[in-house]
Amino acid sequence: MRVELLFLLFAVLLAQPLVAAAGVQEQVNLEQVAHRAALIAAGQVVDQYCAWDEQGREIYTFTTLEIEQAVKNTTGRAQIQMRHLGGRVGDIESQVHGMPRFEIGQRVVVFLGPYPDSEYYGLIDWAQGIFRVAADEQNSMVSGTGIKPQPLNAFMKMVAEYLK
Repeated sequence: MRVELLFLLFAVLLAQPLVAAAGVQEQVNLEQVAHRAALIAAGQVVDQYCAWDEQGREIYTFTTLEIEQAVKNTTGRAQIQMRHLGGRVGDIESQVHGMPRFEIGQRVVVFLGPYPDSEYYGLIDWAQGIFRVAADEQNSMVSGTGIKPQPLNAFMKMVAEYLK
């Protein structure tokens, strides 16, 4: 009986790191995210809608971002289209843990990668690929995963330095 109890305790202790790691996305530093991104831009969300994929299996949210400032590969575009898992179509809602939500009028800095064979882009590392921009009387301040809040211009300059 004692051996079985010790074995059970040992098995539970061994499994703890696996359980803890299963739902946690690996933290990546900003420089790594910048290098992996195909496109980096600051802008404002101007449109959004949700729809089923072509097979009718997944709901996606389609978000349009009007570009205000670019750091990488926007090639003079005024807007970019993003596609993200999750959303609501009719009475059915799909929520994806770790996928940020966008709101019309919201200002953000996004680190994006292209969807293959598509005009849409998706966030690099989901929540690690988006930084919120809030304006006060003095500055537009950027905040997000792994950074201290800082002025937008300083943040964009730091990201541009990473890419040199």
